[in-house]
Amino acid sequence: MLKDVSKIKIEGGIYTNPTELNFFNPVDGNKEKIVKGCVIYGRNGSGKSTIAKAFRKIKDNYGSEIIKVELLDKNNVIQTLTDEERKKIFIFDEYFVDNNIKLQKDHLDTIIMLGESVNLADRITKAEEQLAEEKQTFESIQKKYDMYNNKKNIISPFYYLNEIVNKLKGDDNWAGRDRKIYDKKQNSPVNEDSYKKFISLNPQKTKKLLLKEYDDGIKELYSRKSHENIINIPVPKILLDSKLLDFDLLKQTLSEKIESPILTERDKKLLKLAKGNAFELTNRIDELSKDDLTECPYCLQHLSYDYKQSLIKSIESILSKNVEEHQNLLKKLKLQSIDIDLSLFKNLNSYEQCIEKILYINQEVNNINNLLQRKIDNPFVPINENISLRYDHYIQLNALLISLENERQENNNNATNLVPLQNNLSHINNEIAYYDIYESYQKYLSQFEVFCEIKEKYSLSKESLEDCKSELSNLNDQRKNITLAIDIINSYLKYIFFSEKRLEITCVNSIYKLLSNKKNVNPCNISVGERNIIALSYFFAKIMNFSTESNAYSKECFIILDDPISSFDLENKIGILSFLKFILSKFATGNLNTKILILTHDLQTTFDLKKIFDEIIATYNSSKFKVNIYELDQCKLTVFSFKHRNEYSELLKLIYKYATNPDASSEYVIGNIMRQALEAFATFVYKKSIEQVSTDPVILQQLPDKSYTTYFSNLMYRLVLHGGSHREEQVRTIQDINFFNFISHDEKVRTAKDILCFIFLLNEAHVLIHLGNSEDVRQNLLRWCSEIKDRSI
Repeated sequence: MLKDVSKIKIEGGIYTNPTELNFFNPVDGNKEKIVKGCVIYGRNGSGKSTIAKAFRKIKDNYGSEIIKVELLDKNNVIQTLTDEERKKIFIFDEYFVDNNIKLQKDHLDTIIMLGESVNLADRITKAEEQLAEEKQTFESIQKKYDMYNNKKNIISPFYYLNEIVNKLKGDDNWAGRDRKIYDKKQNSPVNEDSYKKFISLNPQKTKKLLLKEYDDGIKELYSRKSHENIINIPVPKILLDSKLLDFDLLKQTLSEKIESPILTERDKKLLKLAKGNAFELTNRIDELSKDDLTECPYCLQHLSYDYKQSLIKSIESILSKNVEEHQNLLKKLKLQSIDIDLSLFKNLNSYEQCIEKILYINQEVNNINNLLQRKIDNPFVPINENISLRYDHYIQLNALLISLENERQENNNNATNLVPLQNNLSHINNEIAYYDIYESYQKYLSQFEVFCEIKEKYSLSKESLEDCKSELSNLNDQRKNITLAIDIINSYLKYIFFSEKRLEITCVNSIYKLLSNKKNVNPCNISVGERNIIALSYFFAKIMNFSTESNAYSKECFIILDDPISSFDLENKIGILSFLKFILSKFATGNLNTKILILTHDLQTTFDLKKIFDEIIATYNSSKFKVNIYELDQCKLTVFSFKHRNEYSELLKLIYKYATNPDASSEYVIGNIMRQALEAFATFVYKKSIEQVSTDPVILQQLPDKSYTTYFSNLMYRLVLHGGSHREEQVRTIQDINFFNFISHDEKVRTAKDILCFIFLLNEAHVLIHLGNSEDVRQNLLRWCSEIKDRSI
């Protein structure tokens, strides 16, 4: 538990090995008293700041140089703290100041950020820088994006997309051709997506051929619309008589042999005259049977009735009844040729086939009829020639005529149904459009790929820019929402500066501003010490959770202060010490378990802190608790020896340090230190006061040169020495609150050198031994003595 913490075990930084530091065990062995506080004095580099970092490691795990740290109780039992107990540890060090106090210039004003707002301010600054970078990047990308997004720019893909649209528009382009196909009043509309239905096509025909097909199709379309292609007369039909196509009977009749009758000489002569043609003989009978025939048409001799009858009988004797019957059969077997007009259907697909079939049939019919006629004329001679015409040919012709009729009907339907033709023309038009836009589309693709890369960068940059804007806005909102009890901080500042006007914080529109004497102050006019005073005030206000309630002190806490005074402006040291006495007394007496650890590298501060704690214990009669004061050296704690420190060597070292490297932390107390050192030397060696030691003739005679005697006998160093003691009568006579500034810094430095030179000239070995017997120290002292000699009158 936090209240049981007595020691710390550190490994890391200057503590190369695990090191135990016992802060809160009673030094004198008096276990009845509780050690509430611990003051540790240590020179720079002794490991004080590492202790503060070790506690910060425990509190919030910060500090990479700390390898391991443990809290122990007085029995060396490790104390594991809960999250709530770690929150009760409060550390004031450089880390706290850097991370909780920030001054920012706003015109002539100083904006002050405290606590979380410091982190927010840093984050806001980074966010603003990031926003500026993102804005610059975005503007650069946007400029390029706008160029590629501008359809009037030749590098833009939309330039070529617009070119594609223009190549589809117009009377002579896709839109105009489409208007003709569907008989629209205006060209078909075209937009930036129209190209998509053309560019995926893969035409197999050339553009030239497609244009011809389109022109032909348009002509046909117009023809159909004018009804020129309609055929109102149906295709003629043929009647098929199976008896006429009995080819077996035909072949048999032609090949039948008729027996010749027994003829007289006269009959043979008649037959010869008829050239053996029975048909001719029959015609002769018909001629001779005419009553008005009196003269032979062949020989022109007179024919009597009886003679004609005699001739008829002779011819009839040649033509027997069988022959007559045979001839009649042959006549019946003659075929009719097909005589139909198909000229109306010449544009139909089956027309040529029908004509060819009709010609073939008619030719074969003619051949058959000639054979029949030959048999009729000479029935006695058989005919055995091959006959190729069959009934199937008529069947085929009839099928072709039916097909032709179907085509006629389809033609008529097509003449009134334009959709298929229009669809075909539309497809042709689309393929032509493919060729029209292909080149522009390839350029569009090439530039669009670049545009997409830029667009992606643009989108990402825009998103990043918006994120930066949002982040900055959120951070500014968070800063506005941070509220502090500035009245408490201002009351602490007023206490420290002995004035309510010296420094104060005001809140204007959720922004905290720092004023000095009720006026705006520039950050460059705020000293480091003033900044640290604000930090210390904020530190204790934060511990109290910005509350003025008395029970704020009653809560257990562990307070660590790392060099709380040495870094402050010297003129405010009294105010700081007074404030520390006030605030530490409240915490020390408010809760029995509260502990206070103070680390300092300033010897005078160590004296002052001991005085503060002594007065707190005396004032509150707190006999139950006490304060340990240690010196840290070589990573070890030893009890601080006040007597040894006051007795001399340390005082001389402080004077020499101030003379060689003036430290602002010693400015306020250096006069008192010089007075104590010179007083110790004068009293111990010469039994003289500090006023007498430099004016006594016997002592002055020991100086190696008369010029030194004149100089030191007249040197008014006593003003500096007494000015550093702040006697009560001096305080009452000085009205200015900064009364300790009436002696300049240079005068104090010169006086420090003079005091050391005075003692050195009287007893060189004495000074060198106390200052470490260094040759560098001796040379510095000799140089300062030479400067005094040069200044002598």
